[in-house]
Amino acid sequence: MMDLEFPLVSIGENGSNVHWVDYDNRRGGYMLTEHLLLRGCSSVAFIGGHVGGSLYDKRFRGYRDALSAAGIGFNPDWVLEGTADEHGGYDMAVTLLSEGSRTDGVVCMSNYAAAGLLRAADKLGVRVPQDLLVTAFDDYPLSAFTSPPLTCLHIDTFELGIEAGRLLMQRLSDPALPRQSRLLEPKLIVRESTG
Repeated sequence: MMDLEFPLVSIGENGSNVHWVDYDNRRGGYMLTEHLLLRGCSSVAFIGGHVGGSLYDKRFRGYRDALSAAGIGFNPDWVLEGTADEHGGYDMAVTLLSEGSRTDGVVCMSNYAAAGLLRAADKLGVRVPQDLLVTAFDDYPLSAFTSPPLTCLHIDTFELGIEAGRLLMQRLSDPALPRQSRLLEPKLIVRESTG
C-alpha cells in the first residue's frame, strides 16, 4: 500500500513512514507509578508482559522514569515478566508476594493480570489496599468489577478511532501532508485498590 501511496492511518505507534495515532503508553506507566508513589509507596513492582514487546517497553520505561524522578532506585527483583492475563498475574503475584517482598505497590501490565494478582493476594492474606496498593492499565472490561475495584488508566479505543479518522480526513484533503503521529493522554481513574 505504501508503494501505491494509498492514504493510510495506523492505530498504534509504528516505526514506518505511516501516519499513526496511539495512547502515550510511556506516559501511562509514569502516571500509574507516580500515583502509587504519591500514595506513599516506596517499593513499587511492575508485573506482566515481556521485554521487547512494544507496549511492555513503553509502559516499563514510564515506570522507570517515575521511579527515577522520585529518586527511588530500580530493583530488578520487583519486575516480573510473564503473560499479562489472569493466570500469569496470579503466578507472578504468588512469586512476588511469597518471597517476603517488601513491595507495597504494583503496576500491572493489564487489568487481567491485576485480577490474577488480586486473587493471589487474597489467597496469601495480603490485603488490598491496606497492605498493597494495585494499579493497572486498561479500564475495560474488569477494573470496575474486581474486589476491590482497580485504579487504572482508561484507554479510550473509541477516541483512538475518532483521532485516526480526523488524521485520515486531513491526509485525504492534503495528500502532501508530512507524516504525523499523535499520542493521546490516558486518563487515570482512581478506585479502591489504591485506598
